[in-house]
Parts: sequence; structure tokens; C-alpha cells
Amino acid sequence: MRGLLGPLVRRLKRSKYVNLSSHVLSMLRNDVAIWPEKLEDDDLRALERVLVLTPHPDDEVFGMGGTMVRLRDLGVPLSITWLTNADEPVRKPEARAVLDRLAPEVTDEEAFPLPGEHILVGEATGVIRDRIAAYEPRVIALPSVFDVHIDHVRLVLALRAAITAQGWEGRVLQYEVWNTLVPNAIVDISAAMEEKRELMHLYPSQLRTDILNYVDRIEALNRYRGLGGGEDWAEAFTLTSAEDFVRMSGAVRDREPGSADS
Repeated sequence: MRGLLGPLVRRLKRSKYVNLSSHVLSMLRNDVAIWPEKLEDDDLRALERVLVLTPHPDDEVFGMGGTMVRLRDLGVPLSITWLTNADEPVRKPEARAVLDRLAPEVTDEEAFPLPGEHILVGEATGVIRDRIAAYEPRVIALPSVFDVHIDHVRLVLALRAAITAQGWEGRVLQYEVWNTLVPNAIVDISAAMEEKRELMHLYPSQLRTDILNYVDRIEALNRYRGLGGGEDWAEAFTLTSAEDFVRMSGAVRDREPGSADS
């Protein structure tokens, strides 16, 4: 068995090395790998208009729910677009309840453009291009280039294609869901943590406490992210220019969905 797996293991090691090494220059240019910058109120206001792209209903709250609460409370224009499954009878009402708390002016057409089970890169690229043209965001948020879930990978590829096609020159805010990232920015969400818990519980169909207690695990991550700056709770991000996001995502590759992707 080891002999049969050897070539596969070597390919995976090479792929991981290429993926990580391709990020180094962009990460250093954006002060990743030093102490993350704490984004204060003025820094968050300076984000101006934020479009949050999320693969499934719940990823946005897990990854940056506390930050979205702070953006809303600071009056920063905020929009959310889900790229899969938001049209299901159960998940769409859950997502709409979250949207009503964070950005109630966003229409269903803007928030739920694609009801498919998995992201298709070409289809998602078209949606993102339309949202950029209509909303004119200064910042676009999405799961990080290190995330391995197939739909998160394809969202990274779709945003990369949309930026390249349109020449969009804003900033990209990468948040963490399934895989941790190397942050250059953190947001203190201590005052927003209780509402983040409430938002997570607006997705009861996805809180698989009998298998994975998502709420407990996300809370543990947010507790840990507060360690560096002395906050009780924090969310971590990689914030870069669109150009550097395109460079960082250059080694990301599509693949077929696996049994663990859902």
C-alpha cells in the first residue's frame, strides 16, 4: 500500500510547497507574518463599502460575523452575496434572517443569485462581476486562499477571474473558516461577540452539534485570535490589494468535490 501511495504523497507535498511558497512575496509585502494590525473604528470606516462573498449560508457569520456587526454599527455600507444553496427551503430563510440583522436593504436577487449545490467557477465569476459593477465595493471579503473546501476554493478562483477581467482595484479581506490563515489584521469583536453567537444560532440546520459543534469551535478560534492583542474575542484577516490577492491565489487549483465537501 505504501508503494502505491508514494507518488500521490509526493505530488501532494509538491503541490503544498508550491502553494505556500507562491504566497511568500505577497505576504511579506503586506506585512503578513509580523504582529497583525488591529483595525480600530477609523480603520473599519475607511473600508467604505464592503461586499461579503460567502460560499454557503453560515460561512460569513463563522468567519467575520463580529466584524460585520461592527461595520453595521459604524454605518459602513455592507452587502452579502451567497454563492450556493441559499434557495433551499430551509437555508434561504435562515440566511435571510441573518441578512435582516446585518444588511436588510439587500434584495433577495442580490443576496441569493445561485441556488446550486456547488459553485461553478464560470457562473460565479459572472455573478461577482455583476455585483462589483452594481455595488462598487471598495473591499471584497471571502474565505482565504488557504481554505481547502471545494466551494471556498472555487470562490477564490471566481473572484480572481472577476478582478482580472474587470481590473477592479479595491482591497480584498480574506477571512478564515475551515483553515486558519496568516493574518496581518485583527478586529476586536469583544463587544459584538454576543450578537455573533445569536447570528450563528440563526443557522440551526447547520449547527451539527451531534457531529461537530461549530459554535464552540468558532468561539475557540475567536478566543485564540484575541490572544495577540489582549482582546477577549477577535477575528483575524489577511487584508491586501486586489493585485496581491490575484498573485496570492495564483497557485490555487480547482478539483472535483470530495465526500467531505458539503
